[in-house]
Parts: sequence; C-alpha cells; structure tokens
Amino acid sequence: MHWLNNIKVVYKILFLIGIAVLSLVAVSYTGGSYLKASQQGMNTMYSEKMESVRLLGDCSTIVRSMQARALESSFITDQKQLQTNKTDMDKYIQTYEKEWSEYQKLAALTGKDLTTVEKSWKNFRGIIEQVMTLSLAGKQAEAKAIYESAIPQIIAWDNAMITLREDAAKEAQAINDENNQATDTAIQSMIIKTLAALVIMLLFGVFLMKLIT
Repeated sequence: MHWLNNIKVVYKILFLIGIAVLSLVAVSYTGGSYLKASQQGMNTMYSEKMESVRLLGDCSTIVRSMQARALESSFITDQKQLQTNKTDMDKYIQTYEKEWSEYQKLAALTGKDLTTVEKSWKNFRGIIEQVMTLSLAGKQAEAKAIYESAIPQIIAWDNAMITLREDAAKEAQAINDENNQATDTAIQSMIIKTLAALVIMLLFGVFLMKLIT
C-alpha cells in the first residue's frame, strides 16, 4: 500500500468521494428497482384483480335485480308496470353483458374457465325472457312456474361467481403480500449497503488521515 503515499491528497479525497457516490448509486438502484416492481404489482392488483372483483360484484347485483323484476312480473297484471319491468330487464341484460365482456378480457389473462357461469347465464336469461313474455301476455301462473325452474340455474351461476370473486380477492391479496415482502427485502438491502458503504468510507478515511499526517 506504499504506492498510496505517492498519490496526491486531492486524488485520495476524490477516491473517497467516488466510494460515497458509488454507494449512493447502489442504494438508489436497489430502492428504485424494488419500487418499480412494487408499482407493477400494485398496477396489476388494481387494474386486473380489484377490477375483476368490481365487475363480478356488478354482475351479481344485476342478476339480483333481474330476479326481483321477474318475480314481481309473475304476480302483477298492471300492463304499465309490466312494460316498465320489461324495459328495466332489457337494460339489465345489456348492462350485464357489457360488464361480463369487460371481465372476460381480464379473465383471459389468467386463463380462467368461465364455462359454468356462461352456460348458467345463458339458461337464466332465456328463462327470464320467457317469464316476461308470459307475464305481458297475462299468463302469470305459467310465468311463475317458469321462474321457479330458473332457481337451479341461479344457484349454479351464483356458486360459480362466488368462486371467481374469491379467486380474484385471493390473487389481489397474494400480490399485496408479495409487495410487502419486497418492501421489507428492499429496506434490509438498502440498510446493509448503506452500512457497508459507511464502514468502507470510515476505514478508508482513517487510513487517509494516517497517510496525510
């Protein structure tokens, strides 16, 4: 190490500064990398998983509204109210299929099997449309009987939807857990690198002081 004696003090100081700069770069890079990964995870959680939960929730609400309108229509004979219910039902169906289409795009990213839900929805929609047609024709008794036949389809659809909602919630939680773990790892890594840099600078600084004096 005697060769250091031949180096000017200014270069020794610059060397120490270089170590400090490199240490800061290493710490910043570590923090930036983990922050970027965390941001990507959060984007996935909110743009895909939580959005999936919202869309599925909207679909469930719509189906409940359809059930209420169909059941009411199988009991009443007021044509004005029946026409209102029919208009509402058409809007519900249109909104459901729009929301479901958005969910399908997200579900395609993870390859989810939507066969049961789609089959149950198709059968349920067909039954509901029959109920409304019979109700408008004044055949309430037949409409009620048809509506009751929709119950197994509703149960099958609901069970499949519950599974999809639970899966989306679990996936969102898993991403959140990964982000928390990544944050803890990043903090530990930055602390270690910072302490290592401080020790190196301290030792080198002491060494330089001895050379200077």
